[in-house]
Amino acid sequence: MSDAVEYLILGPLVVRSPFDVRTPTAKKERLLLIRLLIDAETVVSTDELLDALWGPRPPTTARKLVQQYVGALRSRLGQRAIETVEEGYRLRAAPAEIDRNRFEHLAAEGRRLLRAGNPSLAATTLRRALDLWRGPAYLEARYEEFARIDAERLDELHLDCIDACLEAEAASGITVGAVAAFTALSGGVSKVMVFLGTNHISVPLRWHIEQLHDMTSGISPSTSQSEISPSKRNVVKKSPEKC
Repeated sequence: MSDAVEYLILGPLVVRSPFDVRTPTAKKERLLLIRLLIDAETVVSTDELLDALWGPRPPTTARKLVQQYVGALRSRLGQRAIETVEEGYRLRAAPAEIDRNRFEHLAAEGRRLLRAGNPSLAATTLRRALDLWRGPAYLEARYEEFARIDAERLDELHLDCIDACLEAEAASGITVGAVAAFTALSGGVSKVMVFLGTNHISVPLRWHIEQLHDMTSGISPSTSQSEISPSKRNVVKKSPEKC
């Protein structure tokens, strides 16, 4: 089995190789992997893993169970994917193998292009960043204490990316609706919702705004972007390659 895998955490957890899907199905294994992914290439102590999986009162067999979960994950991901160190475990993953890192890189590059006066290329780059999102980050664990801080950080970056994409779109003269939406977004996600029914914003970008509104309003996230039908994706008055 090849050790080359890709980790997707901007939505439901997915682990895949070029040839197959390797996402763990057991809940504890998924939570353990998410905890390691949050600090990929950094040692996570066994005590931290115990706290992530069971809280302050782990069962007496907890350390043995962690060993079993790690073994099961290695069987799926490759024996070299998780390294055992004296005080815990480390997930070996190159930055580009985690969608979170690719999103952050593309979002930063898009904002740089926008500042440099290239709004068209900025919009394309920011859209590539937004396209990596399939739902709320760390979906299965976002309300767990160990994931909450990074989930909130990614939510903020997601919002900033939408903000920058709308600004790039407006600066490119792509759609008048984007100008109104961008103006409203500066006052908060909830205000931009008013514009969604009357302005022509691309369906994928509309989905990102609605997801952020749901999360900030305490509503369960709606249909994932991947579930938007092709026909609905085309019911917009702008090119699907743009924001």
